[in-house]
Parts: sequence; structure tokens; C-alpha cells
Amino acid sequence: MARSVSFGLASYTFSFSSTPSSNCTSTISINDTYVTYSVYVIFRYIPDSLVILHNDIVVNYTCSYPLNMNSSLDVGLNPFISSYNITVVGSGTYTTTLQLFKNSDFTGPYTSSDLPLYLTVETPLYIGANVLGADPQKFSVRIESCYATPSNNSDDPVKYNIISNGCPLPGSTGVVFYKDGDGLQAQVSMKLFKFTSYSMVYLHFSFALCSGTCVPNCGSRDGNDDSVIGVSNSKPEGPFIRIDSTGAVSAATYVFPWASAVWIIVALIKSM
Repeated sequence: MARSVSFGLASYTFSFSSTPSSNCTSTISINDTYVTYSVYVIFRYIPDSLVILHNDIVVNYTCSYPLNMNSSLDVGLNPFISSYNITVVGSGTYTTTLQLFKNSDFTGPYTSSDLPLYLTVETPLYIGANVLGADPQKFSVRIESCYATPSNNSDDPVKYNIISNGCPLPGSTGVVFYKDGDGLQAQVSMKLFKFTSYSMVYLHFSFALCSGTCVPNCGSRDGNDDSVIGVSNSKPEGPFIRIDSTGAVSAATYVFPWASAVWIIVALIKSM
């Protein structure tokens, strides 16, 4: 505390601190908006005679400080918009389901309750494929190739080609396209045949996913189509159980896996 005295007037200067002091201890109170320091100061008359002529004076000094303070930046800002380039790289797959149907309108799919299947040579096979997840406004699926082997090994050296570059090969077994290259469904039929020296027939399909439509023109096509952006090879289909004209079974009983068959078409998206 500092004191200055002039004629008839005395002034005092106090310094408050939140640090405890044995000589001067302030109290603190806080509400939602202010913190307030308070301290009591006693002014006591010190007599220089036998008697005291004046009372002591107790003064409660308080000082409040706001808890919320405002401040402004003294620098003016001139904002502009910038852009950030972000590249995300990934890959995905589309799932294609394949089914064998009983009827020429591609209804009545064979189910597990129909197994095993016994089919005669020249029996029409109605096969439908459906791509799941692709945008129907932008893509179509086309049957790119189909061939048969006497085993479930797609690399079996014994092979009978049926469809190549989206078109039936000469001498193929009655291939008819019902829907192909125009939408996310493909439908084809062919006649069942028999390998001369083998009892089983497995079918292997390859599909092409194209931008827009890619209906094959098998009378003039050269086998190339720039709209094709993805090709997928299927797992083998079959085997088919054949019955000859006398009704005799020409192959052993075998579980037919159509109902659970699922294949993946990899969409190798390229710039369009």
C-alpha cells in the first residue's frame, strides 16, 4: 500500500492479488459474467495521548472483472477461394448370376429340388445372365464367348467352341440370342450335345460389360468393339445328364450346380 498526503486529504493506493498474503488476503466471488475481488482495510487511529478521540474505520474495497472479453484483429482480410485436388483410386466388381430355365420365355428356373437333371441330346438349354449393381442407364452386358469341356477344368485340352467374339461359330449347336448387349440381362439358348468319348458336358461363359449398348452384328462384325470395358470368365456350368432316344441314361447321376452358381464381372472402367 502506498500513501500520499496533501492538505486536508489523504490518498492510498492498494495492489490486489489472488496470491494469499499474511498481510492482505482478498476474497474472490464468481458469477456467470464477472469475477470480483474483495478486501477489508482497517483505518485505525493511533493516539499520541492518553485517550482515543476517533473511531476506527473499516472500508471494504471491491473490484470486478468481466469473464467475457472482446477483441478485434486490426488487420483487414481480403478473402479468395482456392481448390484442393484429391485423387481416390480403387477397384470394384459387379456380380453376375447365371441360371438355367425350363421354358423358352426364361421362366421356371431349375432349382435344387429338380436335381439331378436328366436331359436328352438336342434339348434346348435356356440360359439367362443378370448383372447386379451396375447402372442400367450406362452399361449393358453381352455374352462374349462360350465353350464346352468334358470336365470342370476350363483349361481342359478337349474343347468345343460355341460362341466367340459375341457371335455363334459355324456349326454351333443352334445358338439363339434373345437378349444381348442391350441392358443388364442376357438371354441365350442352345441345344445340348454330347462329347463322343466322354459322358459329361461343362459350359464355360465369358461376359463383356460395355458402355451404353453393344448389340452384336454377327453378319458384319470383325470381333472388335470399342464400347466393351470389362470381360469376365465364368466358372464351368454343368454337367448335363444325357438320355438317348431309347430313354437310357448315358451318364452317371450327378448333382447339378445351377442354383448356387454366381460369377463376377470385373468392371475395368476406362475413359469414355
